[in-house]
Amino acid sequence: MEFEREFSTGLEQEVSPEAEPRPEKVFLLIRHPSTRMERAIDESDPEQSWDDIEEDIRIDRKGGTMSRSLLDYLTSTTLEKDVIEVDIYTSPAVRAKSLAESLEKKLDYEHRRNQNIPVAKKGVYAINQLRELPLKCSIREVQDCIKAAKKEGKSPMTKWMESDPERATNILNNELPRIKENLAFLQKSPANINFVVTHRLVIAFSVWVVQKQEQGEVNEVNKEDLKDISTIADQIDYTSITELQQIKGELKLGQIGQTSHLSTQS
Repeated sequence: MEFEREFSTGLEQEVSPEAEPRPEKVFLLIRHPSTRMERAIDESDPEQSWDDIEEDIRIDRKGGTMSRSLLDYLTSTTLEKDVIEVDIYTSPAVRAKSLAESLEKKLDYEHRRNQNIPVAKKGVYAINQLRELPLKCSIREVQDCIKAAKKEGKSPMTKWMESDPERATNILNNELPRIKENLAFLQKSPANINFVVTHRLVIAFSVWVVQKQEQGEVNEVNKEDLKDISTIADQIDYTSITELQQIKGELKLGQIGQTSHLSTQS
């Protein structure tokens, strides 16, 4: 099946002595769809803090189309065997929670048509650990980052890091314990397939932490690390899917920013 090839979960495979160990759990980190961000910015005081408004920004029309493509993809490619349980976790931000709730309803609908499609029996978990990291800047600064990003072909998050590396490093260090706690929390999930709807920087930082933890404990972010984190962030498009696998109790990175579901859109 497409899901099996795309994400190489290995849940359906028989394991030979030479084969890679099967993952006990799979975590699909999904970025929220596109939003009415420009409208929210235009309707706000430019000197207001970006962090004061970002959680209430809603999905736009294009984001609705993205969401439908994503949901069709996930439900048509979710493994139909060896899936014991499915859980859905989300940021409490409106743009993320609405997608997570739509996924829950889509799984339930498809399950009624095909009993092999799993459902999230416990509903949607909205957890604060999945909130986007604070940017600690004004709406005007966000506007400037967006303009510069479009001009240079980078993500606004990358431009934000470049605009004040010291600020970005301090914020990441303050948020590092939260990201590590969140990864540990997710690993306690009883489900073997976990959908996690969150934000660009949360996903990028989580991926960076997982990569670094393979080399040892991660206790600090340095300015030199910003380039690596921003490179990951540039790959996290709207509704992209980033895969983490738990193998022998340890998190391993699968794919980053997979968006094959968007290729079907006109």
